[in-house]
Amino acid sequence: LAPLVSSEVGLFLPALATAATLHPDGVVALLGALPGDGPRAQLETLLATRGVDLLRYQVSRLSHADIEVQKDACASLGRIGTPAALTALAPALRTTLGAVREAALTALAGRYHPEHLGDLVRLLHDPERPVRGLALRLLSAAKDPRIGVAMLGAVEDSQFDQRDAQEQEALYRALGAFRDPRIDAHFESWLADMNVLRRKAVIRRQVLSA
Repeated sequence: LAPLVSSEVGLFLPALATAATLHPDGVVALLGALPGDGPRAQLETLLATRGVDLLRYQVSRLSHADIEVQKDACASLGRIGTPAALTALAPALRTTLGAVREAALTALAGRYHPEHLGDLVRLLHDPERPVRGLALRLLSAAKDPRIGVAMLGAVEDSQFDQRDAQEQEALYRALGAFRDPRIDAHFESWLADMNVLRRKAVIRRQVLSA
């Protein structure tokens, strides 16, 4: 049935709408068998308008062997958008697959949930630059007072100086928006180090010019 529905999904939608009311589990099973993104998205929208809970189905797809299916599941959970759907993205934020981590952050679309704090802070150290950027933007827009101190680890990391100037500036700007004695102490120490470096540079120039 799935190949037939996939080729002519528009013709089947009225019947599937009725079936979704009478036998929602069967239609959800059909949804999982559809091969094309277009037909699947149409049926997914239909089921959502009929009040069919797709959360468990989408969560199961996060563990699929196909990366594209995992990414699509992230996007679908983002479209569902309930607190339960957004927190269900946690495994995708922790996966070893960079493309799926990025898909999960994109699906969150700036919607911060406190349960994601640890994962988001860890992603500030991610090897993938786009992932680090998405995590930083999400954390920067959130109002959780715990974020500032949690972000300190990113700028104190031994690899921080290897990031480009634009990324370093973005992290410092985000960190500066939070008020905490530990953050203030870090900035004071950083400014003191900068002054020492400036004085050393001046002395070196004086020695070289002598």
